[in-house]
Amino acid sequence: MMLRKTLYSLSFLLMMSAGLSAQNSFGTTHTIELPISDFPAIANPNRAADHATVAINSNKDIFVAYHTTRSLDGAQYNQAEGVFIDYNSDTNDWKIPDEEDVYTLGIPEAASCPTAGYFPYASCDKPDVVAVGDRFLVVWTRFWKHEIDADIIAWIEAAWLWKENDKVEYSPSSIEHGRGSIVHSRDYFSVGISRGVPDAVALEFDENTEFYKGGVVYVEQTTETPPLRFNINFSEIMVTGSINSYSDYGSVVSDIPFYLSGSQSHEYLTKGYILPDVVKSRSGRLALVHEMCENVSGDPLYLIRLHILDRGINWLSLDYLEFETNSTYIHRRPNISSDPQETTGDRVSVAWYNREIDNLLAEKNVDYRHVVVSYDESVSYRVTNLAYPNGQYENNIRPVPCHRQEDKLKGIFAQVTNPITLNTNLIATYHPQSSLFSPIPHSPLTLTTAERPAIDFYEAQAPEVQNLIPLTCEGYQESHQGIYRLFLRIMAGS
Repeated sequence: MMLRKTLYSLSFLLMMSAGLSAQNSFGTTHTIELPISDFPAIANPNRAADHATVAINSNKDIFVAYHTTRSLDGAQYNQAEGVFIDYNSDTNDWKIPDEEDVYTLGIPEAASCPTAGYFPYASCDKPDVVAVGDRFLVVWTRFWKHEIDADIIAWIEAAWLWKENDKVEYSPSSIEHGRGSIVHSRDYFSVGISRGVPDAVALEFDENTEFYKGGVVYVEQTTETPPLRFNINFSEIMVTGSINSYSDYGSVVSDIPFYLSGSQSHEYLTKGYILPDVVKSRSGRLALVHEMCENVSGDPLYLIRLHILDRGINWLSLDYLEFETNSTYIHRRPNISSDPQETTGDRVSVAWYNREIDNLLAEKNVDYRHVVVSYDESVSYRVTNLAYPNGQYENNIRPVPCHRQEDKLKGIFAQVTNPITLNTNLIATYHPQSSLFSPIPHSPLTLTTAERPAIDFYEAQAPEVQNLIPLTCEGYQESHQGIYRLFLRIMAGS
């Protein structure tokens, strides 16, 4: 069966690891390294893990989704995996996961390419996970590269996982063979150089009837030659008991331009673009952020756009906001956060990073905005710049905002490279500056290298007093010889 069951200084991390060796649980004072699958058995033990996302459910169980890299017939492919981390309510801590807690969700050889002319194996790429009540929804892209040209086709797969009677259950059953359920009506679509990166969102659930609903946005490339155009598509994904279903709403944002010219092309041709991120707001609407680039008299104009999606018969864009940005900069990797439990207004926090268009070596810095959305006769926005603390000559990238408890907590985590030592760490900054969570603003969370933060938020339910932020990152210690591994720390605050 294919299915298988941040951070502080390196010396401190090793000390903590030694302290954990005699026990099988960990709490909010520890950082742990996460296991990856040993499938296939001949896999290189130094296989890298990448692109982790994390979610915490209503039972405080945690799931971390990621992909690893495998070699098949001399070529490299990605494999979607995940780790289920079990919470023990009696001891108020979590089981340290081992190989039996790792699940291979999407493997390259589990599905045949739906059309001719493409390589036979697919990459199962960049999974995302959200908690919906006591269950987890994981989505990922399965894509095939053309044998001759640059075309890439794909479909989106999904799976649900949850704990029942001390056993992890999952749906669909095809996960046992390394394949999820397809969540759109077409056989496949073109992702081009966007790679079709998906993002999941929690929508609603009823634990009594075992009904759970989430959704996924993903990118489709609609033109083969410049000027490049893209659509963002949306599907709802449901499970009742263990029976899966979906509703395909097609394009919710259409004809997004992306103009590539000059030195900035490398940034995108090697890393993908558009990169939508979506959350549910208090009003039940969806807030969707993405990157884009317009052609203005032959010059690129990079923009970050926030759409408000509303549902009637279909999900449609009700309105959008373009953030004021510097026209001489590239704007990348937007992320968004909201709290659907807020009592007044739709409030979201949005962050992205920037660098000069014509200078590949220029320092990168983060923009961090708070938005209050109002719905009267028309949609209106009140935007506040939260002034992320970019250090001089530092590279600040991959920001991840955390917005909860109305305006009591607005936090952001980002990846920072020191210009002198070239060490890459994570930092956390909170607004207002308070002791809700440690570390205090601009305090580094350090491995030898720590990159690509991902977070989720658990809000304490009475009589609980501690909110939780699980934080994952990818990085390595000296013993890893530069091979990336995944790490998890759970931060607590009242």
